[in-house]
Amino acid sequence: MNDTPVSNRLHIGIFGRRNAGKSSLINALTGQKTAIVDETPGTTTDPVGKAMEIPGIGPVFIYDTAGIDDTGLLGEKRVQRTKEIINKINLAIIVASYNSFGVPELALIEELKKKTDAVLVFFNKKDTEQKVEGKEKAAEKKGVKHVSLSCETMEGLDEAKKLILEESKKITVENATIVGDLIKPGTYVVLVVPIDLGAPKGRLILPQVQIIRDILDNDAY
Repeated sequence: MNDTPVSNRLHIGIFGRRNAGKSSLINALTGQKTAIVDETPGTTTDPVGKAMEIPGIGPVFIYDTAGIDDTGLLGEKRVQRTKEIINKINLAIIVASYNSFGVPELALIEELKKKTDAVLVFFNKKDTEQKVEGKEKAAEKKGVKHVSLSCETMEGLDEAKKLILEESKKITVENATIVGDLIKPGTYVVLVVPIDLGAPKGRLILPQVQIIRDILDNDAY
């Protein structure tokens, strides 16, 4: 499954406030230390996308994003870059604790529902915080499913994976390819194209652009 083209993978975005446990969730889901975890707020400064495998779910492409509560001039830019990721994903996961879940998360749910196929809320830190039914009902009123877990003790992780799997089955990931069945990941492709005198100088026509994009999506060069 490591050879699965990026374009054919389920694209997942992990959102939430600083220190909510976004990077910890990625590590827990993949069973690897693929994301940096630190108690210092703002460890993840820019969205980081990476092709990964989630046991029981399969090949995915996960974006680890900066905190939606990042502050200052740089913080505002990071938040903006985080929101730009919304247009690239199929499934959004909001990570929050019961103590912190509030207006910013509810507003983010509304924004995500407009542009993604599915939104989930994972209430993290189950091992240190008491369950707050009011927060769960607030998420339910927005029409999103939720689960309570601990990325530290892994309690609730199986339920979280099950929820991701259920939602992913409802999402159609485009598998159409132009040359993907003719090339292999890591190979070099030589394109011989005619000069289209009708095209503006310095520009490629649409079919050429589509083939180049398909080559890149299939991890070739």
